[in-house]
Amino acid sequence: MPNNSNTAHSETCSKSATPYDDVARTLLNDCSSLILPVLNEIFGEHYKGNEEVLFAPNEHYINQQGGEADKRITDSSFTVIGEKESKKVLI
Repeated sequence: MPNNSNTAHSETCSKSATPYDDVARTLLNDCSSLILPVLNEIFGEHYKGNEEVLFAPNEHYINQQGGEADKRITDSSFTVIGEKESKKVLI
């Protein structure tokens, strides 16, 4: 008897994002206090931690000819607003 759990697992994995996308989304959604330290470490920024982070939506609906809409999830983008300047970030 074939093992259907492997087939279901491979179908689920092929529809999901990469592990890197999953980590980035977890960081942005569940650990937002770590965003600025990560940007400092990876991109050599010098955020102090008192900057404001404003998230842009990453879910978009694309209207199709038949009247249906496809949901598309894109990369995450946000703006870091500091005292002197603002920067847009796309992850």
